[in-house]
Amino acid sequence: MEASGVHVVAHKNWSRTYYHGFTENPFNKMIDETYMDTRIYVVIGYHHEYVGLMTYMEERGLFRNGQYFVVGAHIDQYKPLEPEEYLRGALESGIDGLSLRAFRSYIGVIGSPSVYPEYEYFSEAVNRYLQSEPFNFANPFRTLQNPPPVILRPEAAYLYDAVYLYARAVHMAKSNGDNPLDGRVLINYMKHQKYMSAMGFMVATDENADAKGNYTLIAYKQLVRGAEPRYGLVPVGVFEHVDPADSTDVTGLPKLKLHDVIHWIGSGPPVDVPPCGFKGEHCVNENVIPIGNLPNF
Repeated sequence: MEASGVHVVAHKNWSRTYYHGFTENPFNKMIDETYMDTRIYVVIGYHHEYVGLMTYMEERGLFRNGQYFVVGAHIDQYKPLEPEEYLRGALESGIDGLSLRAFRSYIGVIGSPSVYPEYEYFSEAVNRYLQSEPFNFANPFRTLQNPPPVILRPEAAYLYDAVYLYARAVHMAKSNGDNPLDGRVLINYMKHQKYMSAMGFMVATDENADAKGNYTLIAYKQLVRGAEPRYGLVPVGVFEHVDPADSTDVTGLPKLKLHDVIHWIGSGPPVDVPPCGFKGEHCVNENVIPIGNLPNF
């Protein structure tokens, strides 16, 4: 992170899964120990745990003027049909007002959701094969007049992508007269490649032939207006991978492309360090008279 210009002031962790409203909030002590020297927090964990961090910071009044902010690094894939889920704890049935106010000061980086209808076509094709020879898996909904769509877990798409990338590398090796049984040859054909994933979006591989992650930026938005408005976290941007051959950027980091507005509290995005420093050390108070200049009476 230091190489990318990010200075970490403090590193804290919690040992057990936090269930908001049911177990002791581990974030209270963390915030109390760090808020004087921090403005932007980055949290990594289960998204339902973030509610404890956000609501405590709201209770402390830290979000009031837009000086504090939280960035969540989600470990799962975005669920487009459940945007409200990200504003409540795992065991909560509803969203309280404190959470609604707190998440105005939050953005999250999360695995991109599958693209429809492409992923739906993939799921339908896989289900047809599963019901055929030699698998013969039974589908209890098959006899219904309007059977519900069966959407596969994303791991199925990852497996398909891996097999496809391997098969394409074998084809490229044979086409160029290389040995397709040499693993090192195949790995070289998998490096710096682009392909259409079964998830419905383009994927790129890095110098190790590993698939680069596809991530989405989510932020607080109003979902439904009216007498009973609803709120949730929805996509506002995507991270695009930059081809090293087409860019002078040596960091190798993806570029954020916003497609919606983020409504910041205050005049804009919060700064990582206040203009006068965390404790005002960079600003001179002209009303303070040095003791050495006091006249003698």
